[in-house]
Amino acid sequence: MKIYHEADVNYLRTNSWSGAADRIAELTDSELETILFLLEDCEDGDPISETELNDFFWFDDDTYAEWLGYRDAEHLWTAKEHEGERLFYDGCTYITEAEAKHQFAEYLADCKENGEEAEYEDWEEFAEGEYDDVTI
Repeated sequence: MKIYHEADVNYLRTNSWSGAADRIAELTDSELETILFLLEDCEDGDPISETELNDFFWFDDDTYAEWLGYRDAEHLWTAKEHEGERLFYDGCTYITEAEAKHQFAEYLADCKENGEEAEYEDWEEFAEGEYDDVTI
């Protein structure tokens, strides 16, 4: 037997299980409200089961990450993990501002060691030139 009813943020937080519960715990109420609104819009108002809703939050995080304005799920969860920090993306991985500054220092040292003129004057210019994305 399937029973369908309205699900809101509080319902999600108390009735999700496994990986979905972990993911939902990391999202803000505002993010969850946005996801629920867009999910309902995608489903054309057709009801989905609790299991389908749970599976969506557990396995389709790329979808709702994009809905929230992130490149993908990795981008979303990295931003959550490093909330308040400035992060940079080098095309493969995310690095913190401290790591980016360290890479710039290594770049300058390599230039000096090889007798080459540095292409970048400061680390911000380096970051803009070397990373695909300097905001999360």
